[in-house]
Amino acid sequence: MGENYSFSVDIWSLGALAMMLLAATLPFWSEDRQELKRRACEEPLDLDSEERMSHISDSAKNLLHGMLTKCPRERLTID
Repeated sequence: MGENYSFSVDIWSLGALAMMLLAATLPFWSEDRQELKRRACEEPLDLDSEERMSHISDSAKNLLHGMLTKCPRERLTID
């Protein structure tokens, strides 16, 4: 989006990696780069509709939601 970023982007990356490890899928995936960017910036994260997430615990889903929150100020921190 062309904005400054901080260490919160690392939390986002860890959330994406955790989702890949837990469910073998990435959040907001698309083959098309423009569509991928649009999804990552605009679409809400919906882990409940993703079939591959059905075996993931609610605690893990809550952690992923916190790590993949779009607003960096609202995203989980390392603390």
